[in-house]
Amino acid sequence: MEAEDLLEINYDMFKKMKKLAEDQEKMLNEGRMDRYLTLANKRERLKTEITANNRRYTLLVKDVSAGRARKKNLTDEIAAVIRSIQEVDRRIEGLILDGKKKLLTDISKMRKGRNALRNYRGKTGNIPRFIEKKG
Repeated sequence: MEAEDLLEINYDMFKKMKKLAEDQEKMLNEGRMDRYLTLANKRERLKTEITANNRRYTLLVKDVSAGRARKKNLTDEIAAVIRSIQEVDRRIEGLILDGKKKLLTDISKMRKGRNALRNYRGKTGNIPRFIEKKG
């Protein structure tokens, strides 16, 4: 296998990784955390393969200096795909942070409601007659 072949393989894997990142963003928007995590695992496997290919590529490039123009073009395309993946990841991070804020707000509201009910009960623990006993 030549260095150029590894670059093309990595380019294809980076495009797949970009698609997975976009799918992860969609799953977060839909609230499907299980699917989001499955896609994150697939991305991690791709990342491992790309890293292994990069090691092989580095060894091959030391031996061969032909075809530099094609390699340069492929590396530029790979860099563009990586930048787009990073952009999607920033959006995913924003979605996660927004979800975290919403969750913390919901928890705070539940605590206030629980405290209010506790205060209505009084010290004896009996629920006053004006509060329904049935949910």
